[in-house]
Order: sequence, then structure tokens, then C-alpha cells
Amino acid sequence: MKAVLYFCALALLIVWVSLVSIAVPVAAAERIYFNYGLFGFSLPVADLEAYSKTGVVSERLAYVLNLARVQPSLALRDALTQQAPLNSPAALSELTYGPLGTKVLQGLGDQLRTDKDNNSFHALRAAMLLAAADPQGLTFLNFLRYYPLDTFFLDLQQNLALANTVVTGIEQGREIYASIERQAQSETPTDAPVPAEDLQAAGPRSWQMQTLRFANPRRGTLALFDDPIWTTIGADIYLPQGLTQPAPLVVISHGLGSNRRTFAYLARHLASWGIAVAAVEHPDSDTEAVARAFKGRSTVRGRSTFPFVARPLYVSMLLDRLQQLSSDPAWQGRLDMARIGAFGQSWGGYTVLALAGANIDYEFVRRICNIELQITVLINPSVLLECTLDSAPLEPMDLRDPRIKAVFAVNPLAAAVAGPRGIGQIQIPTMILSASEDLFARPVGEQILPFNWLTTQDKYLVLAKNATHFTPTLGDDGGDSAFQLPAWMIGPPPAQMFRALDALSVAFFKKYLEGADRYDGYLGQGYARSLGEEPMRFSFVSSLNDGTKQSLAAIFKKYTGIEK
Repeated sequence: MKAVLYFCALALLIVWVSLVSIAVPVAAAERIYFNYGLFGFSLPVADLEAYSKTGVVSERLAYVLNLARVQPSLALRDALTQQAPLNSPAALSELTYGPLGTKVLQGLGDQLRTDKDNNSFHALRAAMLLAAADPQGLTFLNFLRYYPLDTFFLDLQQNLALANTVVTGIEQGREIYASIERQAQSETPTDAPVPAEDLQAAGPRSWQMQTLRFANPRRGTLALFDDPIWTTIGADIYLPQGLTQPAPLVVISHGLGSNRRTFAYLARHLASWGIAVAAVEHPDSDTEAVARAFKGRSTVRGRSTFPFVARPLYVSMLLDRLQQLSSDPAWQGRLDMARIGAFGQSWGGYTVLALAGANIDYEFVRRICNIELQITVLINPSVLLECTLDSAPLEPMDLRDPRIKAVFAVNPLAAAVAGPRGIGQIQIPTMILSASEDLFARPVGEQILPFNWLTTQDKYLVLAKNATHFTPTLGDDGGDSAFQLPAWMIGPPPAQMFRALDALSVAFFKKYLEGADRYDGYLGQGYARSLGEEPMRFSFVSSLNDGTKQSLAAIFKKYTGIEK
């Protein structure tokens, strides 16, 4: 049964991370045929349908579950009818006919053969598109109803081996995460003093916010900005009031499906502590762009690789504009353009790491994306987005902005994009936050490995136990996310995460933009321990012990063949 769930998870995953006339099926899968070594047996799809509705386990289904060592459960029943969030046939067609979607489905088709022992690529794509157009949406059971052959073949032994490989990879990641938590606890005395200043509370400054919008100066000079969506650059600027000198500046870069208001809670907090903020809007991947893509009405005609270059360039062009405004009487003396930091989450986390010096390493991207993609995707789903770079590479470009002096990346996805060579180029203070229940940008692959690759002397890793990829994005101004998330993808109430990000951001940027060494005490496990309570706890390290480094090197070599 793990094999069945494995396919269900992958099918849902493909449509979930994608940006990229209701039909009636001519046939439907009536049974799933299992090969198991020298033996073969079939399971009627009707047994799965009955189980999903009533919980009654038929004799044949019980036999399959026993072979797979899976217990009947409500979660198992829900998995059969869990609807994918993308149900537009047009958007799904764009994905599955694209080079990356085609590659994933072909790999999956090798695992799930037709009755003539052929690759089931075409049957899989047809069933997904037809199920997506159905009012019940794309679920595993609905997929089977629209599968254009009467038998769905699974090599149970082969697929269970694949599932076990994936499960092993995920379990190894959890072990490494737990070992870093133990390291943090052991390195700091339980009675370590907590600094007296309450950085979770609002600071003493009032602030004003104004929206800045201006024409993209690189339209007409850089081909990737030819599409009309890149016409203007917009940002919300939060200006602290009552300062006697220009304020340091932090740029905030949002992630996929968010917008410039998603981290308004953080922008307001930083401004209250005397740090100006520029929250930039990325029109290629904001709330409206993703909503259009989910409905099959994407207006972005550029290649899917463009955002990896356009995002950091947008920040640099915004900084250029703010420098130009420094001679305007209304802006004069407000911003210190010599003291600039950057904060980003998810794709925004990639953006700030690129600004810090982690340029795209196309050779490494190509190597990662030519590994068995179906395994890589299940262990670390963000690879689907990152591997668009392999599908349509651009000319190499230096994306580093030397004006950026420190970066804070939350749930970043950058490992496959920059690799150890790119991440190793970062030479400014860097903080990375990783959520233990991040199912999209997995902790080991996207945050812990990159942290280990950093060569800068000032680096910090924060672990947020039980938080998810989306926990930091659920602020009061970020409620219009393009994703309709089930409760299990949100995690515990996010208030603790907001307060932790508020406090850590103030301490980090005060230290590295203002040179205020009195905030050193906030950048350690003693303070991190005070930021949360069960079910959300925070751990803090500035280096990894030798045992963890050896485990990371072994995992990296296992999945890439590279010694590092």
C-alpha cells in the first residue's frame, strides 16, 4: 500500500508546487494489479472506494496492507480522497507538457507500467488532466476513475523499495535535525541569563509607511524584462520617526504566493526599533500571479527560470531608486544606504542569499536534476522549482549586491540552485531559520546543508520545532495567500513564530547594521530557549559538531555522488 500512497503523494506534489470542458473518460481503472516477486494478484478499485467511505477493509485490501506493513487509519482513508489544490486543466496541462513535468511523469511511468509493460506516461497525464477537470478534483481515487486502461499495474516490491528509500532519506533528515537540537541544548547551561531588553515587544519609535512605485529601468535593456508584468517595481517603505541620524535599511523579499504585505508584522516591528524597511513586491510570483496560474490564466510569458534572476535584480533596482531619492528633500536624511540588510522567506530566502553572493551554479543544478528525480522530489519537493533552471538555463550573471551587509533567510530554497560553490561565496553575516515540519523545502537539503557550506565567520542556524514552511507567512496582513492550506500544513498557532522572528531580526540587524555588540547575548541558545514553548521550540547554533558534519557529508555523497 505504500506504493499506492507514494504515487498519490507524488501526483499531488507535482501540482502543488507548480506555477507553470469537463471530459468523460473512455475507460477507468477497475483494479490495481500488483506484482510481488514471482507472484501477482489484483485489488479491485471498488475495495479502495468502499474503504475510503466506510473504513471497511476487504480481504484483498487487508492482504495488501499486511504486505506493506501499513495499518488501516483515518489518515490512510483521507489520503485516497485528498484533493490537490490545482484543479485547472489548463494550468496542469502547462505543467505536464513542460520539460520538467514531462521528465517527472516519464520517471513515474517507468515505475507504473501499462498492461503491455510499456511506460504509462501518456495514461498518467491523461488521467491527471481529466480528474482535474472533474468537479471532485484531482484525488487518487478520481485519478483511477479516469485512468484510460482497465488495469493499473504496480510492481509492489519495486515500489516499496523506492518508498523505503524515500522514507529512509526523510528519517535521516529528522535524525540530523534532532542531533542539532541536542547540540544546542548541551552547549548552553540551563541557567544561562536571558538579556533584559524585551525584543519581542514593540520598540520605542513610531513609524510611517508609504508605497513607492516606479518604472523598471531595465525594461528594454535586458531581455528577461520584456514581458509587461515587469513594467513597474513596487515596495512599501516603513520609515522610523524621530531619529537624529539616517536609519539602517532592511529589504524584505516574500516567497511564492505571498506579497509585500505578508511580512508587514515584521516590517512594523523593525521600524519601531529604528530600522527602516523596504518590502518589495515580486510580480512574477506574488499572490495574484500564483492565483492566475492555478486557474490556468498565467500572464507571465517569460521562461520559468527568469524569477531566479529577476528577483535579486528587483531588489538591486529598488536600492538604486532609494539612493536616487536620497537627494529629494522628502527623503533626505531618512535612510542610511551604507547599512543595508535583507530578510527573505522561501523563494525570498533564495533571493537574499543570491544578493549575498550565492550565484546560480548551473553545473551543479544540472547534476542534481539528473539524479532519479522521483526520489529527489519526494525527499525534497523544492527541487521541482529549482530544476526549472536545468530546463531553460540563462546566461550566468553576477547577482550579488555589495550594498547588502547581512542577510536573514527563513525556510530558503537554494541548495540545488547555488550548491556548495555558490553558497561558499557568501562572505557576510548570515542567519538561516529552518522549520522541522517543512514539507516543501526540507530542512537538511535546503537549510542545514547550505549552513554547513557557509564559509563566512558570522553564521547562525535557528531550528523551529513543529513549525512548517508556511508558519511565518500567516500574519494579519498576509491572509490573502494564494494557497488554501489545510490545518496540518499550517502547524501550531503562529504567534510564537512571529515574536521569534521579530526578536531575532532586531538583534541580528542591530548587531550587523549598527555594530551594536550589546545584542550578542540575543544570538545564542540561551535567548532562543526563551522564545517559545511547546509545541513550538527554538534551537540556536553557530556551528555544527563533527558528527553532524560527517552525517551530512555521507548523505550528500549518497544522493549526489559528490564528496563534500
